[in-house]
Amino acid sequence: MRPLRLELAAFGPYPGRQALDFGALPPGALFLVHGPTGSGKTTILDAITYALFGATSGDERQAGDMRCSLAEPGELTEIVLDFALGDERLRVRRVPEQLRPKQRGEGLTEQRKEATLWPLDESGETGKPLATGWSPVTEEMVRRLGLDHAQFRQVVLLPQGQFRRLLLADSRDREKILQRLFDTARFRRLEDELKKKANALRSEAQTLETRIDEQAKAADRSLREDEAGEEAPADEQLAAAEAALEQRVADAAAASERAAEQSRLQARASELGRAAA
Repeated sequence: MRPLRLELAAFGPYPGRQALDFGALPPGALFLVHGPTGSGKTTILDAITYALFGATSGDERQAGDMRCSLAEPGELTEIVLDFALGDERLRVRRVPEQLRPKQRGEGLTEQRKEATLWPLDESGETGKPLATGWSPVTEEMVRRLGLDHAQFRQVVLLPQGQFRRLLLADSRDREKILQRLFDTARFRRLEDELKKKANALRSEAQTLETRIDEQAKAADRSLREDEAGEEAPADEQLAAAEAALEQRVADAAAASERAAEQSRLQARASELGRAAA
């Protein structure tokens, strides 16, 4: 995700409307946000995070407290962020819940929170909204970015020291983050599918082994009955039983080989999943 332009009004320490044109920077350029304490450096990160997820970049700053106390009553608090995501250009706008002057009469009224996500063309014009509403926009951003608010703070906002949380997170939380970052879910799906096939082949091999055992017992009983009744030559009965037994053994060996191959593929899929993580 690459920010292109950020516009904020009555947000944090900024009482008026401010705009930052990141698109004016050369491609791949590194830049430093600097200034004295309290000048609004962190507010820029807060505004970007708030536009994407409707929440700030730190635990000490609540989203509902971000309206500037010095702003004029008629100045609406809002954030508009243009950003690039892969080959896409998008714009997201959020207006938090706040009090504003009534359009008619005196006093204040409650401004409900708003959120909209649009696609942008090359000229900067918006298309049909991709999502509208606070939660739908947040859900669409999580889907497109592959990170939720907490993970975005941990992985992306390095200046805020959130990456330390990733390093100190327990193995289960770290695994979830890395799986989403490197899209290792496909290896997990491959591993699960191979595991199913391997289990099916093992079951087939066990079934064949059982049938071979039953066939051998039936052949033995048949030989004994023939010897007692002298109905047919023992050599013919024995040859038929041996042929049937050999076929069953061959079938069982083939099933076992397929199961072994599936197990090897499953182990390889697991190795790929661990390597990607």
